[in-house]
Amino acid sequence: MTSQSASLRFKTYQKAVAGRTLHLLLTDSSTTDGAGRLSCVVYDFDAQSGVDPAQAREWAGRPAEMAEKSSGRSVMAWAPGLRPGHASDTIIFFAPGAAKFGGVDFSGLVLSAKYKESGAE
Repeated sequence: MTSQSASLRFKTYQKAVAGRTLHLLLTDSSTTDGAGRLSCVVYDFDAQSGVDPAQAREWAGRPAEMAEKSSGRSVMAWAPGLRPGHASDTIIFFAPGAAKFGGVDFSGLVLSAKYKESGAE
């Protein structure tokens, strides 16, 4: 019997687009049972508003399977995702002061694509 360890590899990039800095995080992770997951997340920490649901539906070609809006936060998610191989795609917006993670204020727009798992069935 072979024992596997969990792993996480990642790479970050940033690029100025329309005068704002966007941050890209690519991850490749695996669990101890050999299952793997790839993800791609774009952060726009300067965003002052979320994506209009009608625009998201037009862009996606279908309505979100899950949409929530609460004070300072909005989430839209598609599962399966919008492209072949995507397990899920998500758009999240946090207004300034609406969220803290690990004691750190977090605000902005997050676009996330998670790819289907490979390895363990």
